[in-house]
Amino acid sequence: MSLKYNVTQPAARENEPWDEKTVHRLKGGFNIVNFDQFALAGWLPKAIPLAIDYVARTATPIKGGVLHTAVAAGDTEMRLLKNISGNPLFAVGDFIGNATKAVLITQVDKSNGAYDRFVLSEAFGSAITVGGTVLSGTEAGANKIPKANAMNYAPVKWESGKQACTGVIQAYEVRNKFLPYPLTDTQKTELTSRFHVIP
Repeated sequence: MSLKYNVTQPAARENEPWDEKTVHRLKGGFNIVNFDQFALAGWLPKAIPLAIDYVARTATPIKGGVLHTAVAAGDTEMRLLKNISGNPLFAVGDFIGNATKAVLITQVDKSNGAYDRFVLSEAFGSAITVGGTVLSGTEAGANKIPKANAMNYAPVKWESGKQACTGVIQAYEVRNKFLPYPLTDTQKTELTSRFHVIP
């Protein structure tokens, strides 16, 4: 297992995502699951939500997006607002979904300045309103969205093969607008009161 901290992430934000003095890190590293989803970006960003498996010693990063346009139950495409942090949203081959279902992304159109358009392998089967959120899934099907129980401590440079990250299980003054993928209300609940999240 390779564990690397990178403090010079390209286009690093001037604003820290949390109060470093309040951060509590887990001991040891966790192998990153589905790290290939970040090959295009070249990095696993600091402060991305993680679903950590303490037995398997793995960490699954969870990307998120906000709907630019409402999605009907039968729609097979969606439009998501551009990520203000500059991190790529989703790519072809990613799974995306809500609490009900995750589906495969088959096409991506980034030509619009306000949103990215995603073509899906099938419909969600449930409607999502404007401003609603979707998250990355582990595979297609029902209940395939990981639950966040930690956040990533530091940027990890993408390299082929196994890479590891360090989990954070407590942080105060977490600034949602400075996160690479802002937390949803559900994720704030999953992370519990050990994470004090502010706008």
